[in-house]
Amino acid sequence: MIHFNELRITEDNKSLIIDVSVDSDSCFSDVTLDTIIIDNQDTYVDNGPSSNPVLSINAKENYSKVLVEESCCYTPVYVESQEYECYVKDDKNIRVLVRLDEYNIKSTDMLFVYVMTEGTPSCNVDKSYILGTVVNLYSIYAKAMDYIREVECVCSTPKHFVDFILRLKALELCIKTGNYTQAIKYWNRLNINPSNECCYG
Repeated sequence: MIHFNELRITEDNKSLIIDVSVDSDSCFSDVTLDTIIIDNQDTYVDNGPSSNPVLSINAKENYSKVLVEESCCYTPVYVESQEYECYVKDDKNIRVLVRLDEYNIKSTDMLFVYVMTEGTPSCNVDKSYILGTVVNLYSIYAKAMDYIREVECVCSTPKHFVDFILRLKALELCIKTGNYTQAIKYWNRLNINPSNECCYG
């Protein structure tokens, strides 16, 4: 019913991009985007979103419609200039750029982005929202480059590097299968620096 076109933390670790649309199928003609809710690893609850999310954005209250020129014609767009950078083609498509520091969101947080809808589809759907998980793997991959030096060590098994790879794969598997509680545990473990006892001679 809904799909993310883009969902990521920017390369500078300063913003979260959320670009989401209602599917174009005719049975969703009465469905519109309503609210974006963001939880992190501390506020996440099963069958969320939580009652105390990190951020909640009600598009219909926070954005006012204006007309902007797009290609050859004018298109209605919702724009809110104070808290978010938001561009909406209509009430079925939204693109929001959330500045992390304004909401005390860390680039090392595991974020759970819920997009809620309004309206009733004419076909059967399981849920009236979509959930996307966002992690910034830059710091994790930077840590991997430290551990990879263990592979060159002839005096012992590269245990920290092997441990790191297993943790990363476990995280990926948990996210893909929707086991978010376990994913949070692996994410927290990935952000812990184990002591490196390998000799680098």
